[in-house]
Amino acid sequence: MRTSITGLTLIGAAIAGCSEGPRTDVAMPAAHSTAASAVNALEGAAVDAPIAGLAGAVWADPNNTGYVTGYTYKGQYHTGAPTGYDPAKHAVVPPR
Repeated sequence: MRTSITGLTLIGAAIAGCSEGPRTDVAMPAAHSTAASAVNALEGAAVDAPIAGLAGAVWADPNNTGYVTGYTYKGQYHTGAPTGYDPAKHAVVPPR
């Protein structure tokens, strides 16, 4: 009998919790911060993936934002894409 009463109490609490509507005490990230990160991010680049055409360079996300914002080359971080980077080819293209 106790088990069934406890079970019913838990089920009732769960149902009551679902019917209260959205929680308002949870902090939601600001919409502009995601958009700002996406603007500065390099689309199509994966963190720690090698950069074609620039031996030893990898894409980087130094602030752990989830967006690649630059690259690491010879142990140094550089903001943005490397000189000569072609986003259509996802590679550094030598000048003609």
